[in-house]
Amino acid sequence: MEVTNKDLFDAIQNLVKKTEDIQKQNDSLKEELKQEIKSIKSELTLEIERIKEENDKLKKENLDLERRLSQTEKKLKKYNLVLYGLKEANTPVEDIQSVLDIITNKLKINCQFSDIRDVYRLGKPEQQKVRPVSIELVSYKLKLEILSKTKELKGTNIFISIDYTVEEYQKRKVLLHHLKIAKGNNYLAIIKNNVLFVDGEAYTYEDLKNNSQQKSSTISEAIKANNQQQSDANHTVW
Repeated sequence: MEVTNKDLFDAIQNLVKKTEDIQKQNDSLKEELKQEIKSIKSELTLEIERIKEENDKLKKENLDLERRLSQTEKKLKKYNLVLYGLKEANTPVEDIQSVLDIITNKLKINCQFSDIRDVYRLGKPEQQKVRPVSIELVSYKLKLEILSKTKELKGTNIFISIDYTVEEYQKRKVLLHHLKIAKGNNYLAIIKNNVLFVDGEAYTYEDLKNNSQQKSSTISEAIKANNQQQSDANHTVW
């Protein structure tokens, strides 16, 4: 059968039309896919925002709960002291008697058995380890009086401290770490009202907690600079 030019032309037109139809279908599928992806992204964005808001809410509630727990713990410890270095006794009664003896005879404070609500060891018994003793007093005034006379225990290997909350303990741990650094470099350093003073410069827990290593470096650099100034002054030729 002879193929005419018209047959070729018609065949080419049919092919072009089919190609155009396929292209239109592809374009339509692409658009549908694009819209589907856009819809999914929008849904994901909304879900992420919802999760973020929920997470922020939970964080806020958690912080509020931690604050309330800290306040409750602080109230519970208001009348408490912790005594370190008291030899382990055989019975709780012996511990109470030893505590009374320290308060009345070493600190010279009038204290009766009725002034002490409870005395107990902190932690589990361990060989060759003396556990601290928690002292619950009836009077806050008595607690302050005992703290004011703790210097009388110097040289006895017995130490009396405030019964800090977990939060306060963590803060003091950071402050004491930097106090040790400063004193190790012959700086005049003290902790007062939960603030570290190094040669008159104040460092709060908030200053130190965000970047403890950086602050350590800052304190060390300040010590080094101070020592360098002293060295330069000593070697100045007049």
